[in-house]
Amino acid sequence: MKKHILWSMRRILVACPEMKDVFRDTGGFVCLVSLLVGLEDVYKLWIKNNEIKDNPQSADEIKKTNRKYFEDEHPTKDQAVEMLKAIFSLFAEALSDHDANRRFFSTTIGFKSMEDAIVLTRILEPGGSAEHFFGIIFGFVVENETVVDVFAEPVSNGIEKSGENSSRITRTFGNMNDEIRNPNVVPTILNLQLHVRYNEKLFSYIYEAILALAFANRRNQVMLNKYGVLEIVLRRLFPTPKEIPTNERRFLNRLALRLIEMGVSTKEIRFLFEQLENGNQQSEEIFTDNEGNFMNAMDMVLFGVQRSRWPRFVQFDMSQFGYSCMEMSNLSDRQFPPANGGYTFMTWLDIENFDSNINLTLLGLSDDEKRCYLQIYFEAKTHKLVVQTSPKQSTIFERYEFKTGCWYHIAIVHNRPRLGSSTMSLFVDGRFVENLKCPYLGQPAANRPIRTFIGTPKDIARTSGKGETRLSWDLGPCYFFEDDLDGDLISVYYHLGPRYSSNFQDSLGQFQTYQTSTLLTMKLEALNRQRKDANIEVDHLAMVTAIRGNNSQTLPEDKIIFAFNASNMLVCGQNANILGSGLYEGTSQELALSTVILNAAVPKVERALRVSHGLADLYGNPVTAIPYGMDDSIWKIGGSAVVLRLIERADTAKDLYKTVCTLIELIRFSWRNSEDMERIHGYEILAYLLKQKHGLLTYELLNLLLVFVGYNPINPMDSVIINPLAYRFLILDFDLWRHADETVQRAHLMQFATFIQLSQHHHFNAKRLSKMSVVKKMLVALKLNVYPKDLLIDFIATLNIVVKYNFTNEVIRSIATFLVSSLNKPNKPRFVATPRRESPLKTGIGSSFVHENVIGKSSVKNIITDVKSLSVKHIGVLVMEMLTEILCDKMNPFYVNKFSSTITNKWPLLFFNEDSNPFWVVCAARILARLFHSQGSSYVHKFRSSSEGFIVMQKLLPQWWYLTQLQQALFAMLFGTDICDVPFDAPFDLFSLLTLFRDKDNETHIVCPDVLPIILSMMKEGINTIVKLSYDIEKNTKSRVRTQDDIITQKNKTEAERRRLSRDNDVLLEEKNGEETKETLFKLSHVEQTLIHFLADMYNNSAEFSELCCKSEIMDSFIEILFPIVCACDEVSIETELHSKNFGMECDINAVFETHMSSGTSIIVPILTSISKQPTQYIDDEPAEEMTSFSSGSNRLRIITDNLTLGSLSSSPLRSSPLQSDTEEDPIFNVPETTVNQRAKRTDYAEHKNATVESLLEFIVSICINSVVDLKTKPLSGLEVVLRSFPPSLLEHQIQFESYILTHVLGSLKSVSQLDMNMLMDQRIMANIARFSQLTVDALYQGWFSDGRKQIFDFLTVVLEGIQRIDNANNANGKRASDQWIVSLYRSLNRTILFGLSEMDKMPIDADEILDKMIYHQKVIFSQYNTDIEFLKCLCYHLYKCLLYDNQEIKAISTNIWKLLMLQKQVEMSGILKTRIKGIELMEGFSKPLEMDVASFLEWIDSRRIQLDALFLEQISKIWEFIIANEMKNSKESIKSIHSKRMNNKLKRLHKKVTSEQDLFDRYRVRTNKWSRHIQEIETGRYHKSIQDSIDNCNYFRDEWTKTSADLFRERALWGSKTVDTEAKWRLDFTEGRCRMRKKLERNENLRLHTYKPKSSKNEKAVKENLNENTPPSPVASSPIKSSSLEIPGFHNKRGKSLDRQMTLTPSTSDLETIPSDDVDSIGNSQYTESQEVDEEATYEEDNYSKVLRSLETGDSVLDIYNISRITGLDACEGLLLFCKQNLYLIDNYFQRSDEEIVDIWDAPIEERDQYLQMLAAHAGYDSNTSVKEKKHKSRRWAYDDIKEVHKRKFLFRDVALEIFFADGRNYLITFFLKERDIAYSKLIDRATFSISGSESVIGTSATLDVMSPVTPLSISSSFKLTNFFANSSLTELTSRWEKREISNFQYLMHLNTLAGRSYNVSCFPMDFSRLY
Repeated sequence: MKKHILWSMRRILVACPEMKDVFRDTGGFVCLVSLLVGLEDVYKLWIKNNEIKDNPQSADEIKKTNRKYFEDEHPTKDQAVEMLKAIFSLFAEALSDHDANRRFFSTTIGFKSMEDAIVLTRILEPGGSAEHFFGIIFGFVVENETVVDVFAEPVSNGIEKSGENSSRITRTFGNMNDEIRNPNVVPTILNLQLHVRYNEKLFSYIYEAILALAFANRRNQVMLNKYGVLEIVLRRLFPTPKEIPTNERRFLNRLALRLIEMGVSTKEIRFLFEQLENGNQQSEEIFTDNEGNFMNAMDMVLFGVQRSRWPRFVQFDMSQFGYSCMEMSNLSDRQFPPANGGYTFMTWLDIENFDSNINLTLLGLSDDEKRCYLQIYFEAKTHKLVVQTSPKQSTIFERYEFKTGCWYHIAIVHNRPRLGSSTMSLFVDGRFVENLKCPYLGQPAANRPIRTFIGTPKDIARTSGKGETRLSWDLGPCYFFEDDLDGDLISVYYHLGPRYSSNFQDSLGQFQTYQTSTLLTMKLEALNRQRKDANIEVDHLAMVTAIRGNNSQTLPEDKIIFAFNASNMLVCGQNANILGSGLYEGTSQELALSTVILNAAVPKVERALRVSHGLADLYGNPVTAIPYGMDDSIWKIGGSAVVLRLIERADTAKDLYKTVCTLIELIRFSWRNSEDMERIHGYEILAYLLKQKHGLLTYELLNLLLVFVGYNPINPMDSVIINPLAYRFLILDFDLWRHADETVQRAHLMQFATFIQLSQHHHFNAKRLSKMSVVKKMLVALKLNVYPKDLLIDFIATLNIVVKYNFTNEVIRSIATFLVSSLNKPNKPRFVATPRRESPLKTGIGSSFVHENVIGKSSVKNIITDVKSLSVKHIGVLVMEMLTEILCDKMNPFYVNKFSSTITNKWPLLFFNEDSNPFWVVCAARILARLFHSQGSSYVHKFRSSSEGFIVMQKLLPQWWYLTQLQQALFAMLFGTDICDVPFDAPFDLFSLLTLFRDKDNETHIVCPDVLPIILSMMKEGINTIVKLSYDIEKNTKSRVRTQDDIITQKNKTEAERRRLSRDNDVLLEEKNGEETKETLFKLSHVEQTLIHFLADMYNNSAEFSELCCKSEIMDSFIEILFPIVCACDEVSIETELHSKNFGMECDINAVFETHMSSGTSIIVPILTSISKQPTQYIDDEPAEEMTSFSSGSNRLRIITDNLTLGSLSSSPLRSSPLQSDTEEDPIFNVPETTVNQRAKRTDYAEHKNATVESLLEFIVSICINSVVDLKTKPLSGLEVVLRSFPPSLLEHQIQFESYILTHVLGSLKSVSQLDMNMLMDQRIMANIARFSQLTVDALYQGWFSDGRKQIFDFLTVVLEGIQRIDNANNANGKRASDQWIVSLYRSLNRTILFGLSEMDKMPIDADEILDKMIYHQKVIFSQYNTDIEFLKCLCYHLYKCLLYDNQEIKAISTNIWKLLMLQKQVEMSGILKTRIKGIELMEGFSKPLEMDVASFLEWIDSRRIQLDALFLEQISKIWEFIIANEMKNSKESIKSIHSKRMNNKLKRLHKKVTSEQDLFDRYRVRTNKWSRHIQEIETGRYHKSIQDSIDNCNYFRDEWTKTSADLFRERALWGSKTVDTEAKWRLDFTEGRCRMRKKLERNENLRLHTYKPKSSKNEKAVKENLNENTPPSPVASSPIKSSSLEIPGFHNKRGKSLDRQMTLTPSTSDLETIPSDDVDSIGNSQYTESQEVDEEATYEEDNYSKVLRSLETGDSVLDIYNISRITGLDACEGLLLFCKQNLYLIDNYFQRSDEEIVDIWDAPIEERDQYLQMLAAHAGYDSNTSVKEKKHKSRRWAYDDIKEVHKRKFLFRDVALEIFFADGRNYLITFFLKERDIAYSKLIDRATFSISGSESVIGTSATLDVMSPVTPLSISSSFKLTNFFANSSLTELTSRWEKREISNFQYLMHLNTLAGRSYNVSCFPMDFSRLY
């Protein structure tokens, strides 16, 4: 009967749904629960019956007793099941589609009552009908009676088929058309499931059914998540997972993952994290999988933050009814479509399933007449968007095809132009897709509603009924705007994401995630570049206003026609406060019976409920989902700190990866968590935590972090830094990765190249990195050796990339100072003058050629052709190589230009010092060459004049002569070649040098001639080394030969003596070293000869270079190389030659001349020869310098070519003229005996030859030859320069060298003339040869050309023979006899012959040689061209004297010459001899040699001796004497002229130049050493500061993390206690309420109970100190309390000034004031732009204010800083007051020093702190720093709008205090240093708004102020005076109010105290003024 009644009632409810209310009101639900309870006995008996069956002994008796009762009173088991079916069927119908009944049953009765009733029936126990019951209740859930038997096992032939049943369950509940209609029942099912655990199959079937329902469709997933199923599942999974069977765990995992996708409530997430903290997780071997494998709690959280990001949506599932939509009766109460602009439809949607037969209608609107018609839908088959603006016309967007399974942001913009046709644009995911022509909407009739629907309404649905279509889609936030939005604004809205559900009226930038913010920033920059080109300001763009300003200005809210979101759904039970609020009862009932959604475009809810367009009705039972993503839920329970706690607890690499991944996923798509992460310094804390996980930093973790900051592993070219904060604190923290594996570190370095170089957004990435001081951090990491040596190359390559893309002034300075600091510390400046260099041949290899560098010491410097090959590689070398590579980038001159404008040109000179490194030297030279070429002549001129750089280089670079790459760089400077074209490893050979530096057109130009002397100075060092080394080799070879002889000799001696004298091992070692030395000598010689040959080639092919070489300064350098080698002499100082008496030749020349002339000698005596014989003397009381040389009485070095025969070259330079005279005994002309002896003695120096010196000599000789034969040059210019380029030296050495040069020039010129006789036909060349001949003969006569007569004679005869030969060939027949140059040549020849004949008087032994040569060259000498009569007379004079010799051979030769004269010079001889002497005709007698023999002629001579003597010795001899006198006179004048020019024009100028250069160099060394030390001190300070800052930051963030994590464990926090702590202590909070009352309590976390101790007197202290002296201190007491921030030993700033500074912010003057400004600036002497200055200030602020910047809000920046003390009663806390752009900050325990560096208060200089506070602290008996280190740097922040009042106060009777009152009730009394109070007060007044009214003032309302007017400190008297106590003032008004009882006594007293300047904060307590009244 009951069953039939129940079915009848169900039929009634189906037929009349209104009866459901009656059913509820009449207690129908209570009756149904009672029926369930009534089944208790039935199943109890059935269970008892089963027990009886199990006990056969009493079964029969019991059956007999109870059978009648059982059969008559109770139904059967099947009947009971049918009763259950009827009950739950009626339940389902009563609740179906009736929210009121559902709400009533849930709140009044509850499903817990149903659950309890079912349990009481014991239907779920063994023997009951559990399978049928769960089938029934699942049918109740889905409102489908066909599933009641689904859990019953099908039986076929008596065999149960469980597998088939399982698949049948899945098919039954997995149908997407089965929706959960009563989701509240599912938790009851899960609770009841626990009662059937005995039945494992049924237990699993229940899970399988729920899982199938969850996966069936989106509605079921949403419903199960909404009604608490997830919490039940999670509690079953945790915390005891090992007790759960494997199959059950798999079901629970899958179900949990499915439900988590739709969000997690705070209760559920709290449960998960409680399990994580309690450690109740599954073991590590359990892995995770979305397919159903097992997951622990951490995996569940990670999955949730990754997948539960669904927005709030409305699902339109048409599978239930064939239609589903949201519909508005009217679109708007305004005119539509808008007449101007257009409209925009924008929405988020997710298409879950398409139907190929039914279009997906997105939006439709039309009026009754369809004049205004719009329909937007997705075409069923093509899945493309179609827009219809009339029923017959459609527009399809072909370019985009939509797919299922992803969320789309769609915007359709239809604009109405004034002219032309309208267009419609489609934007998908913020990007423009297509623009099509589309007719604009028509205007509807007046007052006609426009029906609007979203989805498919019933009237346009093609099908109806359940299961007819599969079409379903989800609608997110949906908007319709009365404006045509531009693409940029649509892009901004898209980047807000689908979870944004507001109306875009705020500043939208705050809702952006890191990724979206970055994308918008990049887009803004692109727009900025475009607008700059068009001269349009970007700040006025709508996009910029929306992000940075207020978007309501761009899109006012009245422009929004409708805005729908699932969160605005109105259903029964939700938004209950809205229902009934001023609505009619009918309206409320109507809302209760329908499901509607509010139009958020209507400003007020009340209005939206009343107007037609304020609500939209939902039809077709759409699903409303309001998921709470796990990231939002975590934000609610603690935010990022929760996951940071998990990271801290992770102890394996896998756990660490999971937790970090969870944190990243938590932040990536949540702007709230991103903001929270920044607020709590989460990135810094994360870095701190990861540093503690040294061994857990894996490659996967690094890759995870890189992906988080923007790395794209799939396409690295798309990588962009989207999270600069995370990048700065996680990736750029090199110390974080120093303990990771090498592979991790290498990957860490590679990411820089990806972001900065490979990415297509590298400019954007580089710009972001430029703000992070990456280069500075990398340089510090380099100093800290963060990376191993194996990764240094990779690190430098990375640094190279970073520097290239961030080449700013600050970066350049950082690198420059880093390199300078890498140099060896400079030694004390050397004030030693340049030492006198000894001859290379005299010393051998000595210490003067050894210097120490990083390579070490070596006796011989070997040639280094590649400095890169040096084994020593340290960080300075690598960084220098990197910088060189960057600056020498030819394709990008920006780098070198930037470098030149930033770094002073003196910087490269620092690397040329002796303590430098060869690699540094070469790199610095290449950089300098690059600067010269790129910056042009102005830079070179500045380097020359301002820096004197070339002088410094000439002083420093010669010590690096063995670096061939350095010489290449110098040649690049010389010739203006771009060093970029000179490879670093270019070979140093002649071909390479010519290829690199010689112009193809032989027009090589000299750009920087100052470099050539530097090259020659280096060449000098090299050649000297070669000469010394070669001499040592020869010397050692000879010594080894002698040693071998000694060994052989010792063989006959005793054994003891042989052992003592044995040198076999030494000989072998010397032989080995000798071979190495020879190899070294070969390399050195090859390099120097290559260099000389290159110079020679350039000289021959470059006019400018040849001209440069012929300059005196350059030639001096050449000769300075050759001179000491040729002369085998030491270098002589300039002062020595200037002050030497021998060189004061003016008086000596006169003396010699006068002596000679007075003696009546007839001998040619070279004056210089006579002078050089005199001993060396010095004047000016200076100690005589020993002028020891090998030239004084010894032979010189002979370096000759093969075609020269210089037999007499080795004769002494002291040798005088050989001509014998009657005055032979004159001591002036006597040659010492030692000279003759030394002439015969030959030393080993004379035999030494060297190819390198020969090459240089050949080059110099070629210059001399070219000056003679080259018609393009000035005649003899090169020769004259060479002969006047002697370095300071002795006169004898000058004579020796000039003789040496002239000898080689004569020999070479003779060879040239013999090889090319045609040049003698050129008159100009002949003129040059004649001049040259005259010059050499003059030198011969003056004494400069020692032993040069033979060479001159041979040269002249060759030239004259050639002329005769040419004339004979041309039949000239003497036509050129009158040629002046030929006459000059013969004159030179005649003078040479006469000089030789004169020597016969001194050394007759050579007379035959002279006379024989005259006979041999008779055709030349006695040619018709030789017309000098005086020469013939003098010749006859000397021939006559020869006839008087005793030597018969000489007489015979002389006779032959007489014959030649008489034959070839008949006319001239007849004129000479046609003279009658004493009546005798001599002509006939001299004609006899032609007819008679020699004896007869000689007899005739003897017979005419008297006459002949009279003729020759008396008459003709006068001619000879006249010639001698004339020659002597000319020589005297020439020598005096040469001497004067050398002294005045050369030596004095050279002395002045050398002195000034040495002084300049000494000053340079002093400045440079000081500068270098200064730079190194700065770098050391920066290095120590970086370490200190790192330690401080670590401590700071550790403290922050301690504080943050403590909040997670406080009372009622996530992991805190859930009960009240009764032991907690409380204290009064200083926050003030009205009338300054303090009623608020705060918990006393730092409670310390101290026993009271009275203050000790000084005497007591002294007694205690005396007692303590004899008591050993305890370890604890004696150890100092360490600061929380560790200190670097030895690193203290000592620049603190006295307190007189009054704590001004002006930085103190540097101690290095003595350094010139151009040096101090630097590395800093540059030209700045405005933008650069801003960057510099930002960097400076970053460095100095780093400690306080971390306490600021994001985007805030410091403007002013003041040192203050916060006064609280008798206590004072020192700290900082910060005025920032947005807020005011008070930070404790910091101090700003005089150099503007912010330090901890305990590290601040005592003399700079507040002396008064220290005095008070000392007087109180405690140190000012006592326990201050235990306090933290607490920071307090207020916006300027929160400042209520500011009053000036006194503290300790000084006007130094301010009292500030804030809107939150707090107030502080702070003191300043003297004179800073008023400055701070003024600035604070300017920034604060003081937006309070007079009634809210702490001092009451003034009569002069309006009650609501703002109160500022300017409007209130700052102090109280008794003189105006009762005047008409604030006090008068206050008293009046008190008298009128408008304010209480307490208020009045508090106001009086405030006016009087008294406060809670002041040490003097408030006074009670009540007694005054």
